Amino acid sequence: MPSYHVYVHWGDELGARFGEEMNFSDEQLDELVKTIKKGDPFLLKGIKIKPQNITKLEIWTTSEALQGRTKTWEWIALNGVDVTKNFIIALPQKIGAVSSHEIEKFDSKNVFIVHGHDLEPVKQLKEMLKEFGLNPIVLHEKASGGRTLAEKLEKYAENVGFAFVILTPDDVGCIEEEYSWIFQCIDFEKYEELKKNLPSIFKPRARQNVIFEMGYFWGLLKRKRVCCLLKEDVEKPSDIEGIVYISFKSSVNECHDMIIKELKEAGYLANSL
Repeated sequence: MPSYHVYVHWGDELGARFGEEMNFSDEQLDELVKTIKKGDPFLLKGIKIKPQNITKLEIWTTSEALQGRTKTWEWIALNGVDVTKNFIIALPQKIGAVSSHEIEKFDSKNVFIVHGHDLEPVKQLKEMLKEFGLNPIVLHEKASGGRTLAEKLEKYAENVGFAFVILTPDDVGCIEEEYSWIFQCIDFEKYEELKKNLPSIFKPRARQNVIFEMGYFWGLLKRKRVCCLLKEDVEKPSDIEGIVYISFKSSVNECHDMIIKELKEAGYLANSL
């Protein structure tokens, strides 16, 4: 017996929100569709949703119920069928809890990748995002068209809904006091002390352009739609909290499940699967 699975994105006084419900029977789904068509509020996992606030709705069907599965929406995308159009739900006029600009970004499949000199994690992340049906945007792969770098960034960031910032150990740095101390140790007597302390003084850091673009997307998309992937022992930027940081040792593929989790939490991945 087929099962139906519903994904809803809506906006209310709390902002842009999303929810999902699995394993509807034919009768349960039919009742839900009738309620939405009438414009009456309905419950999704205990949350009351007004149909006029819905900005995206998807209905998928699978030949069997989902029980105890992980990576649920990935499995649905591979084994199920999107039957949303079969129900011809004309959503009521949205009453404006979410701006049209935010909805446009949410509906976009474009995901920006900010990176430094290490291109292997970029390649790995691109492949992963494409598997999810998303469109990774990497700035250096795009034509400049006579634009300055800042103008190019603004153009290709116009219609993205999420940004990943890959922090790799491309630079090293230290505070001014430590830098001054180094010059005080350049005589032979302090050479051994200098050699011993240099590794702890010069900390691996991401490129300055990467930190700049991190802040750019934080302002553009807000914190919940920016995720930082830190390679090895890269220094976390100071005073930038509230953004998700995920660490990996050698491959972005180590973060596969966490990346899915963050995209779904942002209400982004479930729309694309």
